[in-house]
Amino acid sequence: MDLLKGYISKIQQLESALMRQNFSNACRHGLHDQLAMDQDIFLNELGSGCEVETTDASNEVDEEEKEREHSFMQDQLDKELQELDKRLQQKEAEMKQFAKSDTSVLKQHYEKKLTDLEQEKKALQKEIENLRHALTNISSSMDDNAQKVKENYLQKLNALESQVHELKKKQEAQQQLLRQKQRSDEAAKRLQEDIQRIKSQKVQLQQKIKQESEQFRSWKAAREKEVLQLKKEGRRNEYEMHKLLALNQRQKMVLQRKTEEAAAATKRLKELLEAKKSSRETYGSANGSGMQALIRAIDDELEVTVRAHELRSYYERQMQE
Repeated sequence: MDLLKGYISKIQQLESALMRQNFSNACRHGLHDQLAMDQDIFLNELGSGCEVETTDASNEVDEEEKEREHSFMQDQLDKELQELDKRLQQKEAEMKQFAKSDTSVLKQHYEKKLTDLEQEKKALQKEIENLRHALTNISSSMDDNAQKVKENYLQKLNALESQVHELKKKQEAQQQLLRQKQRSDEAAKRLQEDIQRIKSQKVQLQQKIKQESEQFRSWKAAREKEVLQLKKEGRRNEYEMHKLLALNQRQKMVLQRKTEEAAAATKRLKELLEAKKSSRETYGSANGSGMQALIRAIDDELEVTVRAHELRSYYERQMQE
């Protein structure tokens, strides 16, 4: 009897250690924590895919804005180029008008005309001086012949003075024409400078248009390469997302199966504990009824202990997985 009591005491100690309440709670919480961690990982991966899609949408907006800016810039530069061409055509047309008249020949003609007029005027003035000197000598003589000569000289002197006056007017007109010619030459020079400046601006503008177009083409090529890479990454992320979805579904199914198995084992253990408790009460009430009741109680204790051990082993395996 002492041996049996010792055996029963040992069984009860094993049972007490196995049946601690926090054991089953820890196992149950561990399974749920694992599921929560897997779901967090899945949501993070799914979020990464969404971020890629959001980035793609943002990049498309940036690309449209860049193309609008490029089109606007090209339109403005084309308008500037057209305006320069228009101004250049006007200046060149004006320059052709100047080129129709040989300016160098006209200048030489005006200068020669002025020189001839100046020489003619000096000759007339010299002749007038001679006539005046002759008139002075004739004035001292009072005969009729001298008087007639004096009158002729006076008429000739008046005529010469009229000619000198006309020559001065012609000379002034020629000088006016020469000044106009000089102003025209200066205007032609400024016009030529304007033409050269407009041509230089046109070349610079054409270079700017070319440079801006090349920069946009380079940006466009780089953008298309980037979009291709993003699409490739998007397909890879989509594939990974499907893999994660399948994995998450399998994990849910495994967790559900494990939870059901754990619940069944716990239920079975509770039933055994209830049976053990009933056996104890029966054994206590039939303490003097014989060896059969004792053996039945020992069998119940052994079965509970084995089931508890199996349940603990099961939980440990679940924790390791």
